[in-house]
Amino acid sequence: MFFNINNTTRQQMNTKALFSLFSLAVLCFACSKDKQTNPYGDDVKDSYQSGTTLEIEELALYTKTGIVHDPGTIKQFLDIHLPDTQSSLRKHFYWNQTTAADLDIAIAVDFLADNKVRFNTKLTRIVSKTDTSMVLEDIDATDVPQTGTAPCDVAHEKVAKIKPLGNCPGGNCTTYHKTYPIMIRDGKYYLPTLYFMAINTHIEYVFGMPATITCFKLSQDYPMLNFVNPELSASMTANDTILVQRARLALEKR
Repeated sequence: MFFNINNTTRQQMNTKALFSLFSLAVLCFACSKDKQTNPYGDDVKDSYQSGTTLEIEELALYTKTGIVHDPGTIKQFLDIHLPDTQSSLRKHFYWNQTTAADLDIAIAVDFLADNKVRFNTKLTRIVSKTDTSMVLEDIDATDVPQTGTAPCDVAHEKVAKIKPLGNCPGGNCTTYHKTYPIMIRDGKYYLPTLYFMAINTHIEYVFGMPATITCFKLSQDYPMLNFVNPELSASMTANDTILVQRARLALEKR
């Protein structure tokens, strides 16, 4: 059996075919665009990014005998140990300020399905949550960082509350899952930040003669997402002085 298809019918069929192809191309483009702007697909429940204002909660000198909040004493300490006020080492200590806006912090947080969270480029999971806090933990383990034994290294390691071996029975683990604490205040999320510098002054014998040695060590991460060890002062030696800045950074919904 043969069908006679005239030119008009043939043109209509070609037009429908082209329209279908065009529609498919538009759909594919839309899907591709969605994947570029939302790489986690429909699994994303909420997306946040770090705000532009850091709220300074404390800038203080911790010593064995107590905590010093006097701005004049803190400035003198900064002028002695970090005299260049424009240096990258000093600029993130916000002396005598309650807020700061010249930040070098950019953090994105995407809440996914199954208690998973994309924290910048890291895939994490929520391991604990209360009305006031949440703790994220890397799904992938990493090597426990090596710590030095010099006086400044020892003082430096005393500052943070959450430590790599905090959940390691016996303290002899070789790997750990890095954690990221999030504060919850009045229904809003905040990242707790630390920036600190440990100073140690002690006597060493050089060629048999006593010499006063002063060393310092800055926090290795800016910002370190952590809390201050509540036992910091009690754990320090009389030779230690640690400048600690506690702050918080709001997460804003995207």
